[in-house]
Amino acid sequence: MTGWVKADKAKAVGVYFFTEINQMKGKVLFHKWYLNNKIVFSRRLNILGNHWRASTSKLITYSQKGEWRVTLVNRNQQVLAEIRFYVI
Repeated sequence: MTGWVKADKAKAVGVYFFTEINQMKGKVLFHKWYLNNKIVFSRRLNILGNHWRASTSKLITYSQKGEWRVTLVNRNQQVLAEIRFYVI
């Protein structure tokens, strides 16, 4: 999925990545945030149930315009979910 977010010179804009994870109890996954293909944030997710929800967020400033990508990956870096958006 691709979308866009309009940057604001006066204040940062919040963006959230929400994932619903099924049948992966005991696994370790990661939310990884990229700006122009460079990682800017990674969060480890310990999956404690068979039906698990997780979210991460970033405050994006006017100077962080470009192509963003957020992924849900396992320890082997296999992409399980991804969203792409542009900050304009």
